[in-house]
Amino acid sequence: MASPVEDIKARLSATELIGRDVRLQRSGRYMKGLCPFHTEKTPSFFVFEDRDTFRCFGCGEGGDIFTYILRRDGCEFPDALKLLAAEAGIELTV
Repeated sequence: MASPVEDIKARLSATELIGRDVRLQRSGRYMKGLCPFHTEKTPSFFVFEDRDTFRCFGCGEGGDIFTYILRRDGCEFPDALKLLAAEAGIELTV
């Protein structure tokens, strides 16, 4: 049986989730845009669709969809888990 975190990652696309906040454009195999975590004029923020991860080569932020929500919302992991579970249509059991 997969964990709730694995189920959420399987159901949600990093490109789709991050793309709601960041205007992403295709750049070869990846998607790129301006980093939401620091001010920049030239895109250095990449989303790797094959791994469902992101990385900013300007400020060094990177990770998966959980890391993105933690950083974007400034919340704790349980809050990010609840938010992403609801987004994925997964009911969490206590």
